[in-house]
Formats: sequence, C-alpha cells, structure tokens
Amino acid sequence: MNFLCSLTKLFSIQSRVTSRYFSQSYFTPPTSIKPNSKSVSQISHKNSSKIPNGFFKITLRRSTIGLPLKLRRVVRALGLRRLQQTVYHSQTAYIAGMILKVKEILQVNNVKKIPAPEERKKRAKKGYVIIKKHNSNL
Repeated sequence: MNFLCSLTKLFSIQSRVTSRYFSQSYFTPPTSIKPNSKSVSQISHKNSSKIPNGFFKITLRRSTIGLPLKLRRVVRALGLRRLQQTVYHSQTAYIAGMILKVKEILQVNNVKKIPAPEERKKRAKKGYVIIKKHNSNL
C-alpha cells in the first residue's frame, strides 16, 4: 500500500512539473544539442551497410481459419493464399513488421537471392514407380 501511495504522489508531482515546464511561457529549446554533432542522415547512412540486402523466404505453414480479420488481411497482403505457398519479399522494416504480426503461422528464412522459377518448382518423389502401363485396348 505504501508503494502504491508513493507512485501516485510521484505521478501527480510529475504531471505538475511537466505542465509547468512545457507550457508556452516556460518552454525553452534544449541546449544539450551541439552544433558539430552528426545529423541523423549521416548516422543512418553510416549504418546502412549493416542492413542486410537479401530477401525473406516466407512460407504459410498453418491455416488462417479462426484468426481475426486483420491478421488474415496481413497474410493476404504478404501474397500468401494457400498452405505451403512460398513468396519472396525484400528485407524491409515494413515487411518485417507484417511477418511479426503473424509469425506463429509462417516459416521465414533469409536468402541472398531469389531462385529462378525452374529451381523453385522442386517436387517430391511420388513414392511409387510405374513398371508397366495397363493396356486399355482389350
């Protein structure tokens, strides 16, 4: 109970302090910014080499039946319509956010390049071998 009272006092004091300092008459710009500091564009350009330039290989592993409409729309926006369907997307923050929303039903791998359509269509072996075809002319 004592901890709860101290928290409420702290928040009430903090709200009074922030309202006083951020009102129009007391507002002053921050002085901690140095004029020789690097700009945001220089910092982001410097760190852009760390951003992977590959692709996400996204496969739908579980059904969207029973999911909320928003999550089903996210899956559709990723381009996934059927189970076991695979799509490739570039590694961007936007796509990563969409993947994180529905990460429980997807399988995601990082790949350097998108394979050619001939390489993508690998089928599993049938599991049987045709020895002789039946003669239907009898």
